[in-house]
Amino acid sequence: MSGRIANRMLQIVPSWLRAPQGWSFFGSMVAEMDSVAQDAADGAKASLIISCEDDVLDHHAINSNDRKSSVESYAKLRKYLLTRWDRKKEAGTEDGLHYQLARIGYPAHELVCERDLREAGFTGAFGGNVGYAFLVIRPPNRWSNPETWDGGGSWGGGGMWGASITAEGLAELSDTLQRWKPAGVTFRFVIFDLDGLTTWDALGFHGSYLSVPLFEPWEELTGGPFLPSYNTDYVNP
Repeated sequence: MSGRIANRMLQIVPSWLRAPQGWSFFGSMVAEMDSVAQDAADGAKASLIISCEDDVLDHHAINSNDRKSSVESYAKLRKYLLTRWDRKKEAGTEDGLHYQLARIGYPAHELVCERDLREAGFTGAFGGNVGYAFLVIRPPNRWSNPETWDGGGSWGGGGMWGASITAEGLAELSDTLQRWKPAGVTFRFVIFDLDGLTTWDALGFHGSYLSVPLFEPWEELTGGPFLPSYNTDYVNP
């Protein structure tokens, strides 16, 4: 659209305005009109998810109280945002959380709550706290080898916590659980199954796995520490 108004004006204004001396004055005003018109056209394009530039999609996600997954391409983000309101209806359901976990790089996972353990005969799991739950992430997932304890991982420096999982990755996982978890559920920890063979029974977990604690925002005490409550397994508080 840039120059469209100027081109039209050159066709209809008197010849003396088209001359260099006249156009130097009048043309500057017309250029401003073209600039405003172009800004309006760019704004209209940016306002539509289907037509906006890739870097504008982040703003659309924020406007929808969402965000781009760290493993998501802009093409996938655009497709997701076009159906975002349908997805929002799934918030607070297991189906909604399943979809969002796959979206951030965890397609193989299991949600296990206190009721599941109780119905399996594991009485006393989570101290009988109804609504307590844990997440099991199976391979394959975005972290090919989550556990590297004593293998160079540290909390400082690269933002690691004794594992190849970054602090940013854990924050994204925790945020997703908070936003999309089933109603009435609090996730106490996440189990990263390292070889796909991790199991659990009344005594706890068995196999090769990494347990990462999770906390609700209200569990943070004044000064920074968190009040622990079954944040490593469902057997010990």
